[in-house]
Amino acid sequence: MIRFLLVLTALVFSVNNWAQLLGPGVYCITASGPVRLHALPIPAQSTESFAEFLAADDRFVLQYRWDAATSPVQIAERRPTFRINEGYSPDRALQIVQIVKLEQKGSSRAAALHLGHDLPTQFRDGVLVSLSRGPDGDLQVRPEADLAPGEYMLSLGPQSMQYDFSVR
Repeated sequence: MIRFLLVLTALVFSVNNWAQLLGPGVYCITASGPVRLHALPIPAQSTESFAEFLAADDRFVLQYRWDAATSPVQIAERRPTFRINEGYSPDRALQIVQIVKLEQKGSSRAAALHLGHDLPTQFRDGVLVSLSRGPDGDLQVRPEADLAPGEYMLSLGPQSMQYDFSVR
């Protein structure tokens, strides 16, 4: 049994690509190790008014709302680094990657999505991020400024997946 544990430990520490060990997904790098973020479910959607929906010009705003007041993933770092392991499709083009502060609304959280003809579709109140490729081809996302305590979402594009986390 001890020999098996020693071999297993040597194997784990000799592998340079920890993301492949963890599998495809989105991870936050913390001092205590990687933490997997969970994808948000499909949100409830609404517009600010029915008139805005009918007269959808280039300033159309769609409200996304998720149940649950807080995220199950709690992060202490003010400027976390996220690693996106895309699995079998490393060349998949990501749309607009954003970190968005979620607005607390009672027992739910919300974000506003701007839709327009001449503007890229993106969430309001997005934090500037720097993107880079890691040595294993995974995408690394890091906010360019410290995040204030609160609820956030890592969005891989408005039509892609969103992942939530809390900064404490």
